[in-house]
Order: sequence, then C-alpha cells, then structure tokens
Amino acid sequence: MQKIKISIIFILLYSLTSCGFKPLYATHNQLAIDNFLNSILIINTAKKEPIRSNENINKIGNTLARKIIFQTLVTELKVKTIKDNDINYWLQINNIHEYDTPLDLDRDGQASEYNYTINLTATLLDKNKKILFNKSYSSSVNLNISDSYYASQVSKRSYREILAKNIALELKNYLLTTILNSSPT
Repeated sequence: MQKIKISIIFILLYSLTSCGFKPLYATHNQLAIDNFLNSILIINTAKKEPIRSNENINKIGNTLARKIIFQTLVTELKVKTIKDNDINYWLQINNIHEYDTPLDLDRDGQASEYNYTINLTATLLDKNKKILFNKSYSSSVNLNISDSYYASQVSKRSYREILAKNIALELKNYLLTTILNSSPT
C-alpha cells in the first residue's frame, strides 16, 4: 500500500512539473527568421520591356503580369515594401519574364500544349550596398490549351501565381540558409 501511495505522489508531482505551454510549431528560431525577413526591403527594378511570348499580348497585360508576380513574391516572402529604420537589406527583383513555348501542335498546326515559364533575377544588398548574392530563378509548367481562349487565360493566370509562389519559396529558403547561417549568433 505504501508503494502505491508513493507511486501516486510521484505521478502527481511529475505531471505538475512537466506541465507548461510550448507552441508546437513556433520555435525560438522563428523569431529570428521573422526579424530577418522584416529587415528586408523588396524593390521591383524589373525593366518595363514587353514579356516575351509567342502570342501577341498587349503591353497592359505584360505590366499587370509583372505586378502580379512581384506582389506574390512580397506576400509569400513577408518582407517590407516601404523603407523604415529597421531595414538592413535590399532585395532587388530584376528582369521578370514570362515565356510561352509551344510543345505540341494539333492537326491544324495550332499549339495544343505550351511550356509556361517565369524567370527572374534577385539581388540582395546589405546596408553598405554590398551585393550578398545575385541569383536567377525559374519555374515552369506545361499547359494544355483548351478551345476556349478565356479558359486558357484563367488557367495561365492561376499557374502564374503558383509559379511565383514556387520561386518565392525557393528564394526564401536561399535567403534563410545563406544569410542566417553565415551571420554570427
């Protein structure tokens, strides 16, 4: 009986001492990551040249496509777009390009499948305007073209966002692994 009482007391003491709230997903490193990303100012320095394409797309659509890609990068990276005193890095997004390359032709000679690619170059500078890296990113997908022009454009628009998110994730991973690993803690 004495052993049972001691066991119960031990279990109660153990359960009281081990009780404590700790977030499952957030770690102490998450604060450092958030602070680092909040110290980056993103700048769109892409030239205002037409997006290369085999189709004749108007210049308004080209500018809009670049803005959508850039805004997706801003949203996914969670960086700043307005300069303030906490800025330690400048991330320049250069040369945003979209490419449509026909992959398959139907009997009429019309493209029925395209390879849709987004390319861009990112340059990270520190406070002293020293280039920390200059890296090109690319993401692509194969698109089937339907008989409906509208359906094809909607599909392309959704893939534009998906590809931009893929590039943002790749860029974010590169930023975190190269910069945070190289900076002293």
